[in-house]
Amino acid sequence: CSGRFASLESLNQHLKSPKHQQSLYHCPKRGCPREFSTLAAVTEHLQSGSCNFMTFEAVQEIAARIFDPGRMIAF
Repeated sequence: CSGRFASLESLNQHLKSPKHQQSLYHCPKRGCPREFSTLAAVTEHLQSGSCNFMTFEAVQEIAARIFDPGRMIAF
């Protein structure tokens, strides 16, 4: 990264950002080399349709099933 920062605090904040985190998530489409540091970034990649892995509607349906309140653990 070639960013310049006005203060040490700004630099440290930037270094803690997702841009500098290890990529833990990979696009599920074979042949797509994209890697992501957050699950939200993978979801955004899939929803954008940039790699044509699945349709936007299919991503929405899967997300709805995952986050269905009936499947959540309550305390």
